[in-house]
Amino acid sequence: MISWQDLDAQFSRLNDPRGFTRLDIQWGVAGEHLSISGYFDAATKQRFDALAKLAGEKLMSCLEPGNEINDFILSSSNPETAWYRALWKCSPAFKFGVYGIQQSESGEDMGHIYSGTVPCVYANSATLALSFLSQLGERTNTVEEPNHSFSEKVASSLSLKPGIFGVSIDLKKLFKRTTRRDI
Repeated sequence: MISWQDLDAQFSRLNDPRGFTRLDIQWGVAGEHLSISGYFDAATKQRFDALAKLAGEKLMSCLEPGNEINDFILSSSNPETAWYRALWKCSPAFKFGVYGIQQSESGEDMGHIYSGTVPCVYANSATLALSFLSQLGERTNTVEEPNHSFSEKVASSLSLKPGIFGVSIDLKKLFKRTTRRDI
């Protein structure tokens, strides 16, 4: 998996000469909408999208559930959204925008709509990657397979059920890799 330092370097290499590329955010009764806006060329935007996906995957593998912001990020439908939500909730660059009240056709207030932005999204993504490096390190929530000797593996795969050949060995169990699902 890519490191936070690599993500910092890759985000920093993205070209935004005028600093106009931003993450626009809208939330409230009209739903949540996250989009990259401003001045950018298509190739740089595609590269940013790929890096945002990698950063989101890394972040989702590192965060522990249990607090409001982590749970919000972890509930994302895809890794890109997770990265955008992290920029929104964790970056000091986030700025609130305008807000309004959505009204029904009859003029009844239906609730609030809020907006905000993260300017210079490439540079702020690089900064956020470094921030996560300092907070989370390079860990991930993966399970390490215990280091069992071959004889321990053989002993745990033995079946003491009577059979035509006496004791049987479950070869699939003997050579099975431990995954997070198995624990």
